[in-house]
Amino acid sequence: MDNIISSLSLILGMFVAIYIKWLDEIKAANDIEFPTHRVDGGNEYNTVKRINKYYVLPLTIFSFVLTIVILPNWISIFSETIKTIADHPLNFKYYNIVSAIFLLIGLTSIVFTVHLGWSYYKLRIKTKKLNPKG
Repeated sequence: MDNIISSLSLILGMFVAIYIKWLDEIKAANDIEFPTHRVDGGNEYNTVKRINKYYVLPLTIFSFVLTIVILPNWISIFSETIKTIADHPLNFKYYNIVSAIFLLIGLTSIVFTVHLGWSYYKLRIKTKKLNPKG
């Protein structure tokens, strides 16, 4: 389990580094205002479409795949943890740091998947509204 935690931490760390590198551009795409005339949105349309297609979509897919890979073990460890807490409340003798870290990594992956999926959806709608062709 320690090797799995190390691998997942490294993968999640690389993912977060890429996300942080692209975060400003993703935020800028989200902040683009709709033009008053539809034909004025061509440049914004291309920018939002590019960021959504080449930044947000790959991050969303990677995060989703990582979550799907982690989820079966995460659910199992989560249910064992809840059972242990219910059987032995406030008894730190049963505390397992490896399980806690695995739960934290899984939760982070789930949060990123939801967040990026929502960002992709919002940018997809914005792309359709900015499309100069209508």
